[in-house]
Amino acid sequence: DHESLAGVLGYETVDKRHRYLGHFLADSEGGNGIWLDGDDRVGRWRHRYGVFYLDPDLLWTEVALTDDQQGLYTRSEVRSARYNLTLGTDLMENNVDNDETLPQTRTSNVFVTGDRRINSKTGLGATLSVLAVDARNDAAGEDGSLDRISVYLSRKSAIGNSRFEVFGADIDNQGDEGSTYGIIWDQDWNYSRTLSLSTTLSHESVSDIDDETQRDSASLLFRHQPVPHFNWNGNLSFTRIKNDN
Repeated sequence: DHESLAGVLGYETVDKRHRYLGHFLADSEGGNGIWLDGDDRVGRWRHRYGVFYLDPDLLWTEVALTDDQQGLYTRSEVRSARYNLTLGTDLMENNVDNDETLPQTRTSNVFVTGDRRINSKTGLGATLSVLAVDARNDAAGEDGSLDRISVYLSRKSAIGNSRFEVFGADIDNQGDEGSTYGIIWDQDWNYSRTLSLSTTLSHESVSDIDDETQRDSASLLFRHQPVPHFNWNGNLSFTRIKNDN
């Protein structure tokens, strides 16, 4: 019931350190979309960035697109054998035609994440993100926000690979303020070459004005290869949720 036309135009330098792409999409019902991406390597840093615009009800074959939005993003990262660091921003707005009968929000996100290898067996990492949702009309309700930080420690030992993570967040969900914090222990066990075991233990506490919820969970994942060319696997999980009201 429609026709669509898509295309891309790109440019890359000879040393492959700079790359630029422009995509477009148009359909026979009048919908259009365009997104532009850049990728630059400057010294040890890699910078990626882009802008996009997608009309409402944009059509492409039988695929349901995430349309009716516009925005931009940036990513800057540096990687080495001992550490990685990434900084990013996102800005997105929906309801590009400013239809007052539909919710319109502007979402902005800034984050920084990194990790460092302390030695051959130990690594430390962290992520900090700040998300804000700005309601642009009455149909969108109230503003919201989410500030989150997490820190993890990874360790290789004779029993396997361990990862411990602690996280916390402040949440404002359209005026309903709350917080959450928790801890996660992921473990890959060195059991045998034919049987691999992984376990996860976690605890999370979520509190807001009216309620407090605690969630404890445990899970086991296994993969067994009793003979060559045949293996079977499975998982077992248990979750306990305690809600005050």
